[in-house]
Amino acid sequence: MIIIRPAQPDDLDLLYSFSGTSPDSIQSKSILKKYCAKGSLIVMDGLDAITGFIVEQVVDDEAELIQIVVSDSYRRKGVACAALQQWHKSLIAKRVQTVFLEVRSRNLAALSLYRKLGYQKIGVRKNYYHVDGGFEDASLMKIDL
Repeated sequence: MIIIRPAQPDDLDLLYSFSGTSPDSIQSKSILKKYCAKGSLIVMDGLDAITGFIVEQVVDDEAELIQIVVSDSYRRKGVACAALQQWHKSLIAKRVQTVFLEVRSRNLAALSLYRKLGYQKIGVRKNYYHVDGGFEDASLMKIDL
């Protein structure tokens, strides 16, 4: 079972260590600290350990999933799916109606997860991500809660 909760300053070192192992992470320790102070950094807490984090942006009745990072030892175990389902419930409680995200177009695992949860592709940002050897498109997705 995954429980989500707002991050606390004491969580930052551990969350940053997860961020460093994720190939898609864009978060520095100072950025994570800013998100934590704003209440936009969400901890994914399993029964035995913190398993990752979500960075969100909520404005009125819309939210954006800025980042989701799962610790290496918990990947491919349903943690991200369970955490996002809990996160969606928390957003509904805040009266959020729509969630947006962007993901690397070649990140097939993430695309599969988002589709499974009901996200639909709504656009593409060409050559958005700088990756080794060039650029990669971003797929824009959304879900109505």
